[in-house]
Amino acid sequence: MATNFEFIKSASGSSVGSLSLTNCFSEVYDVYKITFDITNSSESSAIDFFIRLIDSAGNVISASEYDRANFNLNSNSSFGSFHTTNSDKFNSHTQLSSASNSAGGLSYIINPFDAENYTFHMAQTFFENTDHIVPKKIIGVHKVEEQITGFSYIIGTGTFTGSINVYGMR
Repeated sequence: MATNFEFIKSASGSSVGSLSLTNCFSEVYDVYKITFDITNSSESSAIDFFIRLIDSAGNVISASEYDRANFNLNSNSSFGSFHTTNSDKFNSHTQLSSASNSAGGLSYIINPFDAENYTFHMAQTFFENTDHIVPKKIIGVHKVEEQITGFSYIIGTGTFTGSINVYGMR
């Protein structure tokens, strides 16, 4: 079965604390592919990237409605995993340990516009640590049945420079 992607929307920012894409999910697709490429533009602090969903009223959802898990495929040590329930965001999408380190990857958002089902998140990402690359596998679910129209990449502290692209998947 062939898969076709249709470009929907993109966003980019330089030295920003968050980057949002609104009104990118609709009834046209059930699955969306998100690609991203980011660089830490903070002076020296490490930063973690997270995703929060945006509801149909345009509100970034920060309530404890996310379950999440990830698996780090460390190249210089043993693999590691993390999971939690009732979080206020999806798992650390990626992280950057110092200024100028970069990261990238892709995510899939499933059923975001369907107000009668949960929204699911899967991702395959990587980040550059000081002396090695760390690939990650990520899964998550937003446990409220509501219409989701967008998402926001956020960080706790610091700034980043990057771009995000969204595609609908047939």
